[in-house]
Amino acid sequence: MLLNHSTTLPGGLRVGVRLPRPSDRLALRALHGRLGLPVDDLEVTRLMRHDPRRRAAIVATAWTAEGQLLLGFAAGDVGAGGPDVLLADPLAGPELDELLRAALAERTGPARRPHVA
Repeated sequence: MLLNHSTTLPGGLRVGVRLPRPSDRLALRALHGRLGLPVDDLEVTRLMRHDPRRRAAIVATAWTAEGQLLLGFAAGDVGAGGPDVLLADPLAGPELDELLRAALAERTGPARRPHVA
């Protein structure tokens, strides 16, 4: 289980993966800015909205020299083959993409039905 746990990436950066919080709005805008991607308030609101029955969103954060930094964001529909939104700060290295994909897959994989004997 990757959600709500920390993982040390091969480059030595310790990254935590969790669900987004309303307080992440500015940090998500800043991530877009670092990646050179335009985003407005409406789009940030849309990205952060998730219903666990239909859609999941996760963020990756790490402590850096600048303080706690939101380094990644992924979102996708439940049952989909992968994220439809994946943002990863190159500061974390390519392994962050893999971590975000794996953590999101834990949230969006096929619905599990209880085993009936």
